[in-house]
Amino acid sequence: MGLILGVKAGEKIYIADDWIRVVKVTGPHNFVLENEDGTAYTIKGAQDQPQEVLPEVFVSAGVIRSDMPGRAARVFITAPKEMQILRQGPYQTLTLYEDSVNAIEGLLEMMAMPAAEIEADVNELLTELKDEIKLLTRGGKR
Repeated sequence: MGLILGVKAGEKIYIADDWIRVVKVTGPHNFVLENEDGTAYTIKGAQDQPQEVLPEVFVSAGVIRSDMPGRAARVFITAPKEMQILRQGPYQTLTLYEDSVNAIEGLLEMMAMPAAEIEADVNELLTELKDEIKLLTRGGKR
């Protein structure tokens, strides 16, 4: 799966549960990234070869027709289809939703048999949270 993102210095991109961060942007096709272990990767132009920044995850300069405003870089990320690629905000929302679902399901198990009126409300909330998780993992498409 390939994805082009316009990103600025300091932004994190999550691929599965790992991340890369844009350290420095010197142009739309020139930027420095680092991964979680601190390894830096310099992309010097659209003609640079893709670099493997995480296992099976390659990054290069993305080429699109429109100009990006300010100091944004066009980052092209290629990763296996089963790896979700999310910006930091949606990733944090996703993990919050997943943690909420896990906590609610854990409470239901501890309660053994919740009252019928509570059970319906809880199941409705779980369904809504799970639907939001599905939307986030599909790139936010409704």
